[in-house]
Amino acid sequence: MTTRSRSRKKGKGAEDARERVLQAAEELFNEFGYTSVTVQDIARKLGIKAASLYYHAPGGKEELFVMVLERSLARHKQGVDDAIARAGTDLRDRCREIIGWFLSQGPLGFLRLLMSDLPGLEGDNATRLKQLAEDSLIQPLCRIFEEAAESGNIRTAQPRLMASSLLSMVDGIWYAATIQGNADTEELASGYVDVLIDGLRPR
Repeated sequence: MTTRSRSRKKGKGAEDARERVLQAAEELFNEFGYTSVTVQDIARKLGIKAASLYYHAPGGKEELFVMVLERSLARHKQGVDDAIARAGTDLRDRCREIIGWFLSQGPLGFLRLLMSDLPGLEGDNATRLKQLAEDSLIQPLCRIFEEAAESGNIRTAQPRLMASSLLSMVDGIWYAATIQGNADTEELASGYVDVLIDGLRPR
């Protein structure tokens, strides 16, 4: 094996290890929230010593959370953009596709993110990630409600309120399905969207 081949293999191994760390951290942060998870929890999930995590994130838990959230928000932004493109221009179809995307990714934890996770960070990180969440989650949803109102399909609504409501309901649908055991998330999502859209119809 050449020196270059060994170097590529070593680099790939480091990338794989970093991915495992981020995946484990994301799962724990999603389930329990930033403030409840410790570096020791993440290390325990990975079966490694806590000190080993600082190789990937010298800044500790907060740096891990920032990396996880940046990656998650980028994934969600792309997922929402793709969902809107698949759905076409109909607001009902757009909402169903968007909710379907989020449900396919597990609990979103939107309210916890705003009310607990971000306030638990240092000032600069909290401000930057809040803006990133705004750009990735809120603004794409605001646009679909604004476009529907401009076309006359719904009465003038508060787009930010509608966007936040939709994001919050994603977790409501997820947890309702979990509590009901074998509940159909697609059916629950469709029912929510019908209530939302029909309530916005022009009188």
